[in-house]
Amino acid sequence: MFLNRATVRLVFILDGPVDNHMKPLFRPVRKKIDYGVLELRGLRGSDARDVARVLNKPLVRRFTTFPQGVRTSVGEVLDQLRASEANPAHWYIAAFLDGRYVGRLVVFRLDTGKRAHVAEFGTSLDGHYGTTVEKQLVGAAEAFLTRQGVRKLLAGVIANNVKSKRLYEKMGYQTECVMKRNVFDGRRFWDEILLSKWLPA
Repeated sequence: MFLNRATVRLVFILDGPVDNHMKPLFRPVRKKIDYGVLELRGLRGSDARDVARVLNKPLVRRFTTFPQGVRTSVGEVLDQLRASEANPAHWYIAAFLDGRYVGRLVVFRLDTGKRAHVAEFGTSLDGHYGTTVEKQLVGAAEAFLTRQGVRKLLAGVIANNVKSKRLYEKMGYQTECVMKRNVFDGRRFWDEILLSKWLPA
C-alpha cells in the first residue's frame, strides 16, 4: 500500500499509550459482531509478537507492499513503537476478536499545512479482509479522524485485494486514480488503486 512510502510510526509504546498531551488518543471500542466480540484499541508493546506474526503471513505480504521473502521481526515492531512516541500524526488501531489479535489499521495525516485535512489508511489483517472486522476498523478510524478535523480519507489497495476494494466502495469510497503495474510481488506486476472518501464535518 501507499503507506510504505512515508515514515510510518506507531503512536502507542510499551504497554500503554504515549504520554503526549498534544496527541489525541484512540479510545478503545468493544462490541459484539456476528461471530464474536471485537475489541479495537491502540497498539502496545506487548502486542509486538502478535503484530510480527500477522505481518509475516503470506496473505498479508500479498496484499501490502511489504517485501516478499523478508520477515518482520519483533524487534523491528518494537523499534517502530519506540520511534513513534512524539509523532502527533500517526495512529495504529489494533483489532482483537474474542481476545485474539487479528490485525491492525494504520492511519496518518499527510501534513500540517494545506493538506492537514487529508489522511490515509491501510490494513494488515489475519484473513479478515473485506469482513465485518475490517469494516469496523475503518468505521472506527473514520469516526476518530472526523473528530480530529480530517475531511478527506484515502485508502491504497493493491488490485489483487478484491475483497477490501469492494468493502471500501460499499462504505462510500471512490477510485481517484489507478497506478498501472505499480507493485511487483516477485511473480507479476499489479495495479495499485487509490480510493477516497469525503468525511462529514
